[in-house]
Amino acid sequence: MEAVHNAASAEAAGDKVRTQSEAARALALVKSGLESYAGVARDRSDKGAIAVMNEYVYRPLRAKLVDLKKGTTTVNQPAVPRNRVQVDQSLSV
Repeated sequence: MEAVHNAASAEAAGDKVRTQSEAARALALVKSGLESYAGVARDRSDKGAIAVMNEYVYRPLRAKLVDLKKGTTTVNQPAVPRNRVQVDQSLSV
């Protein structure tokens, strides 16, 4: 979390080198954490948690790092594309 915060702060300050460095650090930490969790996963709920973290943490962070390296970052890009988010309308109050 700290590395992501540092990367965002560096990006806001316009420090491209530090942004890439912190984003790469964050990605490495997330990957390490997911691999460690996968090593001790006991049941389907553990595997599901790993899949969710992969989808909503690892992949968006990896995509952001690729964009940073290309120099094609998009301001306020959502972590999850809007067409991937589904809302169950039957739960309306």
